[in-house]
Amino acid sequence: MVTSRERVERCLNFMAVDRPVVNMGLNAVGYYEHGEKLRELVRSMECDFDPVYEGDFKLPSPEDFDAEGNYSTVTKDWWGVTWKNRIYGIIGHPIEWPLDDWAKLDAYDFPKVRRLEGEALVKAQAEVAAMKARGYYVRRGWVTNFGQAYAVHKFDEVLADIAARDEGFLRFTALMHGLCVASVENLLLTDVDAVLFADDLGTQDALIMSPKDFREIYKPLYKEMAATVRKAGKRAFFHVCGYCMPLLEDFADIGFDAIWPQLSAHDLGEFARRCRELRLAVAIHPDRGALMTRGSPDDVRRRIGDYYEAFRPHDGGSWWHLEIDNGFPYENIEAMAEAVRAGF
Repeated sequence: MVTSRERVERCLNFMAVDRPVVNMGLNAVGYYEHGEKLRELVRSMECDFDPVYEGDFKLPSPEDFDAEGNYSTVTKDWWGVTWKNRIYGIIGHPIEWPLDDWAKLDAYDFPKVRRLEGEALVKAQAEVAAMKARGYYVRRGWVTNFGQAYAVHKFDEVLADIAARDEGFLRFTALMHGLCVASVENLLLTDVDAVLFADDLGTQDALIMSPKDFREIYKPLYKEMAATVRKAGKRAFFHVCGYCMPLLEDFADIGFDAIWPQLSAHDLGEFARRCRELRLAVAIHPDRGALMTRGSPDDVRRRIGDYYEAFRPHDGGSWWHLEIDNGFPYENIEAMAEAVRAGF
């Protein structure tokens, strides 16, 4: 019998698989809107990356809603960023930035990542080993640099700072890279199969920054970390929302084995062809807006067929990433799962 770990490795090596690889999680907002029937549906998908989450979710309380009955909370994270959250389970928007002026960087208590050791390391290693023993492929992390810059500092100003090569921004980026490196090292100590990096680099139809800016500022940092991951015999995955077509060759050169992109920002056929040429495996993530939120079950079924045709997951080089966000009608979720399974 083929294990999930073996199936994912064949997929990443662009080899034919017995059935397409599936990653489908159970998250807080999905459970809040659909309850136990969603948990049962996720169980039925026999996911390859993780077993379905069997714990309890911390659901919102009455105090989390405003006078009009809308979800509305304000929280502060360990970076000192204050967030306004208007949808339960979905990340909100910063409303106070601890580094609204890069001059504050000298006095800022920059977060640190302590090296895993002792009981904490033993526990983390045991958790990963247990997952592997059950046959699952273990991918962990969310290692980001650019994304953290526009959490602690205003987004439009970060873009201007990138273009100007602002000294304060570059100092922050260097410090952030040190934290990212420490995070990668800790993940490797736990013996995961793959490390997930993440930075959203595009709008719906263009890059957020120029290819030159990405190549000069961020590419060397990612290339260094990906080399560390590959030297350890592990895989490097990269999540990127928005249009990213001009950077696909860079992703391959960096050493990423796989990307998790926003497919709705691209022509499916062209994108699939180019990724296969570059040996970049692709997460097939159905569109969360026009398709899953506002489309019909028939729309969902047709689009799943389009994805099957473009990416050929039976031939390896792509897998299904089925994410549940707020506002998905349950019949669309069922249609997505059924259409994916129908292609097995």
